[in-house]
Amino acid sequence: YIIFAIGFADADYGELVNIASQPSDRHVFFVDDLDAVKKIEEQLITFVCEAATATCPSVLMSGNTMAGKTVALKAKEYGTVPGVSLEPGSFNSFPCYRLHRDALVSQPTKYLHPEGLPSDYTISMLFRLLPETPQEPFALWEILNKAKEPLVGLILDNSEKSLTFFNYDYKGDFQRVIFEGPEIKKLFHGSFHKPGDG
Repeated sequence: YIIFAIGFADADYGELVNIASQPSDRHVFFVDDLDAVKKIEEQLITFVCEAATATCPSVLMSGNTMAGKTVALKAKEYGTVPGVSLEPGSFNSFPCYRLHRDALVSQPTKYLHPEGLPSDYTISMLFRLLPETPQEPFALWEILNKAKEPLVGLILDNSEKSLTFFNYDYKGDFQRVIFEGPEIKKLFHGSFHKPGDG
């Protein structure tokens, strides 16, 4: 992992250097006040994105190595998967796939995280719910153990208009958080949405 440290006003620069990853010139930032964060925002975003790319394992997809962790739908690979159909693109240069209720797109996690899921991770996706989306809850994504039992995932409930994130904590106790309310209900209105879990 990589740690960035941002100091404000009279923060101790030496302490920031001790907290942040090396080299300090890329991981320690100092600003006079919160308004000054805008001045370092672009540089900080660049360094964070570079750090994320550098720490993500490479993934072999379609014979090409790409940085990051991805499960990408490709016509050649998923054209014969039941429940997956190629649709006219939503964006001019990208194909669009429809996942029907019987679709199961999976990839062994050993190709993404050979050491297992890290303690800190982010999963993001782009999706749109159509009027014919099933009302019963289903997993937008989940990670299963070898016995095909869910360990962590995100469940979408179209009838309750809610999202449920679940996992097992470090002690092995099951935990879940249900997201509902006006902001979550926007996910169910037919537009494209890009939620991120981490």
